[in-house]
Amino acid sequence: MNRAAVVGWGTTFHVVHLVQAIRTLHAAGQCHATVPLMRSVMEYALGTMWLADAGEDAVDVLNRRLQGSKRKLRADLELDSISLADFPAEAIRTFMDTLAAQLPPHPDERLSAFRHLLQEYGFEKMIPVYDVISGHTHLSLEGAQEFFQNGDAELRLWQQPRHNELMPCEDVCLGMQFDTMLAYNELLRTRPWTAQLSAIAEDHGLPARLAARRPVS
Repeated sequence: MNRAAVVGWGTTFHVVHLVQAIRTLHAAGQCHATVPLMRSVMEYALGTMWLADAGEDAVDVLNRRLQGSKRKLRADLELDSISLADFPAEAIRTFMDTLAAQLPPHPDERLSAFRHLLQEYGFEKMIPVYDVISGHTHLSLEGAQEFFQNGDAELRLWQQPRHNELMPCEDVCLGMQFDTMLAYNELLRTRPWTAQLSAIAEDHGLPARLAARRPVS
């Protein structure tokens, strides 16, 4: 079984559904609400590209990250005195199996931090964009200040965001969906979408090749 192709199936369809949600919000004039979804699309699109490039190595890193998050969850459950017996038996088995797995360290584990993944594939210029949308995604004054302005003379309040569209959300997310499909095509043995993707790239002026990982110096 090609584990990278299986995981890539999941990351690809995560992008597909996120983009569908973004387009629905865009059509309703609610682009401000797409910001958290755009952040996730960035992560899953580049994650699919990483899977296409690194294959099993990327899956190993993601497995280690999953195990680490489950260990943190177990510590939080113990801290709050929450019993595992309160959860469904199948969920408990999966949880315990994940904790028990013997997963050796991997030299690429730094790439589980998204900033490092951006740098590794030459997308440093996207880091400030990612920082801005992260600031609006999490609890922050940046997000709150979209709805008020406290000047020297007066306080102004709005019920609609001051900047409804931080970036051309539909164009950006469709570009990232194309990159995701390009990456997943590489994960499939027969590369069945090559001709169609090449035609789309030519029609819309998109690069038909995935970003290459920086060579090890």
